[in-house]
Amino acid sequence: MPYQGSYNPRIEEVMTTQEQWTRLYELVNESPIAGLSVTHANTAIPGIQVLESSDAKLIYSYRRHFDGSRFTDKDLFGLVGLCSCDFTCKSVILTEGVSDFLTMKVLTNLNVLGRTRISMSSTQLGALSALFNKIIIIADSDKIGLNNAMNLVKQFQTRAKLTKIIIPRGYKDITEQFMNEGNLESICSQIKQFYE
Repeated sequence: MPYQGSYNPRIEEVMTTQEQWTRLYELVNESPIAGLSVTHANTAIPGIQVLESSDAKLIYSYRRHFDGSRFTDKDLFGLVGLCSCDFTCKSVILTEGVSDFLTMKVLTNLNVLGRTRISMSSTQLGALSALFNKIIIIADSDKIGLNNAMNLVKQFQTRAKLTKIIIPRGYKDITEQFMNEGNLESICSQIKQFYE
């Protein structure tokens, strides 16, 4: 069945949580991200842990267990990737979640931040608006992801920011697209047209 504008759960080769996060762990350890460590979680349930630190201070701690459960132990700013961001660049890619952040960051090495909460506070929106002129929102293709992206566009446009929404076609999110296709060429070409 052809893609009809939303997530298609009939895709045959959907990776398990363990396969996806193990691959992300491998990618990040092949191409380290400044301020970020991705390790095996030292917990009763196997999984992957993502830690972000600035000046030896932990600012973000997240665990994704292979049984599908997830835990955020510390989240000071509602964003992951702040330590690897180049604030002299006036463009940023904003992803929905940690896995999409990791995927985009290791594949592009551009300014990428991952939203760690469904909504963004006015403080977060104000800070991003002060730092960046162009904001590329990479949304999940499900209804919640699309609605969140449209809401963010409205909020950034009221702050006179240029925005663009990019949606993976035929997959729920960009991580799933990458894991199934082995690249993000279609996404990256859209980013290149807009990114400074």
